[in-house]
Amino acid sequence: MKPEIIFEDNQLLAINKPAGLLVHPTPRQETDSVWTWLFNYYPQLRLVGEPIKLATGAPLDRYGLLHRLDKETSGLLLIAKTADAFSWYKQLFQSRRLKKIYRAIVYGSVEPTEGVIEFPLGRSRRDPARRAAGAAAKGVLRSAVTHYHCLKKSIGYSYLELEPKTGRTHQLRVHLKTLGYPIVCDEWYAPKKVCPPELGRLGLHAFSLEFSTPANNRLKLEADLPTDFQTALAALGLAC
Repeated sequence: MKPEIIFEDNQLLAINKPAGLLVHPTPRQETDSVWTWLFNYYPQLRLVGEPIKLATGAPLDRYGLLHRLDKETSGLLLIAKTADAFSWYKQLFQSRRLKKIYRAIVYGSVEPTEGVIEFPLGRSRRDPARRAAGAAAKGVLRSAVTHYHCLKKSIGYSYLELEPKTGRTHQLRVHLKTLGYPIVCDEWYAPKKVCPPELGRLGLHAFSLEFSTPANNRLKLEADLPTDFQTALAALGLAC
């Protein structure tokens, strides 16, 4: 699997990551990743960015990666090409000055059709690798805010546009599960639900990013919905 380049200049690279592709290798030494693709095609970015370590503590070269997407999430991923660009865009992420829009297919008929989810998130009491809200969470609970808008509904499913105002791990997945409308095919947060065969992977796509460049120009990037996502929308009566 190879990412699709959405935008590139001398400071920034934006790609559309396919579902199933890791952002970087794991301790299990999975080799197919965005990191590996950058290693092969952008070796000059090896030292751009902050140090990265595997869970084992082993260091990885940096390759300008500004943020991450879960393996089964498709969509926009930003990579800085210079140290100055990395500093600029990292500050945008930290100060929440990037507008991030996701698209999601969820179980159930979402009501109300738009709103704000504000459940604080912590680590799951059952599995610290996962996140949870409310009594299911332990440790420090961190504020998390997600705006949502329902684009279309059908029998048993809804198609949502999501705007996370914070960037917590698994925020969208846990917020929607806690609200009662988990994302389809989520093996961690909705394991007992039937996964629509037309999709077969997490129904979440990082659709767009809007932000200011170092030259103070406003830039909006969009990643087209993947074929499997479009096929699932059509099969579930959610195409719009």
